[in-house]
Amino acid sequence: MATPLRSETGRRSHAMVPNPSRQFNHLCEPNGSVRYPSSYYNPLHQDRASGQRCRTVSFLIFGHSIATFPPIPALEDIRCSGRPHPEDASRIFANTYKIPSSASPKLTKPDRTMPLRPIFGDHPGNTGDQVLSLLRAVRRHLAMDVGFISEFVAGDRIIRFSDVGGPAPNPVMVGTSAPLEQSFCYYVAKGLMPGLMPNAADDPVAAAMPVTRDMPVGAHLSVPLRHADGEAFGTLCCFSYAPDRSLTARDLGLLRLCAEMVEAILARDHGAARERDAKRRRIAALLESDAIEMAFQPIYRTQDGSLAAFEALARFPSPPGQGPDIWFADAAEVGLGEELEHRALRKALAAFPALPAGIKLSVNLSPSALASHRLVEALGDVPSERLVIELTEHAAVASYEELRAVLDPLRARGLFLAIDDVGAGHATLRHVLDLAPEIIKLDMSLIRHIDTHSGRRALTEALTGYGRRIGCEIVAEGVETEAEYAVLRGIGVTRVQGFLTGRPMALQAAAALPPLGTVARREAAATG
Repeated sequence: MATPLRSETGRRSHAMVPNPSRQFNHLCEPNGSVRYPSSYYNPLHQDRASGQRCRTVSFLIFGHSIATFPPIPALEDIRCSGRPHPEDASRIFANTYKIPSSASPKLTKPDRTMPLRPIFGDHPGNTGDQVLSLLRAVRRHLAMDVGFISEFVAGDRIIRFSDVGGPAPNPVMVGTSAPLEQSFCYYVAKGLMPGLMPNAADDPVAAAMPVTRDMPVGAHLSVPLRHADGEAFGTLCCFSYAPDRSLTARDLGLLRLCAEMVEAILARDHGAARERDAKRRRIAALLESDAIEMAFQPIYRTQDGSLAAFEALARFPSPPGQGPDIWFADAAEVGLGEELEHRALRKALAAFPALPAGIKLSVNLSPSALASHRLVEALGDVPSERLVIELTEHAAVASYEELRAVLDPLRARGLFLAIDDVGAGHATLRHVLDLAPEIIKLDMSLIRHIDTHSGRRALTEALTGYGRRIGCEIVAEGVETEAEYAVLRGIGVTRVQGFLTGRPMALQAAAALPPLGTVARREAAATG
């Protein structure tokens, strides 16, 4: 099958040769000189720097391009590709045109890279990075001067992405717009103009448009971008300032492949945007209706089984499978996390008057909610000596110094700090080490089946010993069985919380709890 020769820019010459491995021989005479069939001649072009009409000489040998020699007036464009060493090609070039060795062209690499790392690399870029990398890759591969992606909005074509080659100013700037009827994009999407035009001036519709002369537009390739239902919402386009009759349907097919990839990337991004918008509407509706309820789970001392505190837990009108953690995560994603946390905080603090005297109330806050200027206002005149703020271990802390600056005045008033979920998150003991809390809460993943799992028991013993040595209370979360309770009490855990000792309950039920928990009462009954 005939194979087109390519220049240093990747454009195919008009000549076709039988086999790429014999391309150089096809161009060389037995005596080593280079012959130049008329079919290899390209039209004269204008040198932009000098304004002189000239021809250039370029070799492509094994992917290396010898193309740095200045344009030579009236010299035909030779395109050679094959097996000889690049130095041999350079020698043939110099001998043929009697060029001094000091002026011989230097070996350079062609710009034929496909910069797709933002899509396929180990750390993919965002949607914009991925789309722009595809645009740049296909523009370079097709050797076009300009590539862009447009969107159709309310009768206008708006440029969303743009890429140019070389130092020339970008004639298609991102954000610029024009009426659809004044752009090639509209006519290609409507099927009124071909997607491939080696010379736009040859098409009657394109020739009648001022942009063809003013830009100018020489060769032009364009593929519509379509939604899943087939509706065109934009185009992927590449064009050069000069005509290029080497372009074929295969080039248009490559552009169409890239367009399909762009469609997939944008569809995924649009889907994510629609999902974020739905989340925002759901959170906003929740805040507007004030539909957050609070439940209170008791925490008991292991020493005597007495009631020590309640943890306030937010409850939402959730669809199946969407717990409080998802609500708070969704709110944070759409920028409403702080508002939702403070709404839950105010509802929790309103329970203080109904709780038994001396019983602490524990509330959950993220580092960002703690740093909010609204925190001091929300706390108001609550009894700080009965308030515990739980900082989840999973939450990232940007600056421990700034967080301590917020917490120190509150702790000076008597407020307690607890680190939640210790032993489960990626933050490990960093919160504990840098914030010196009064309370460490062990994650339920450590507690589950601790009576039969030696590894969990060993880690819990280590964390408990560390906490006791620095003066912390140790709370075990998720205690569900008598056996777990017995092991925890035996290794020195000072507080327990879980379904064994009490499920989350409404405020009225929490206020009516007796001072002793069910475990303590059962033990008292057994010994009495």
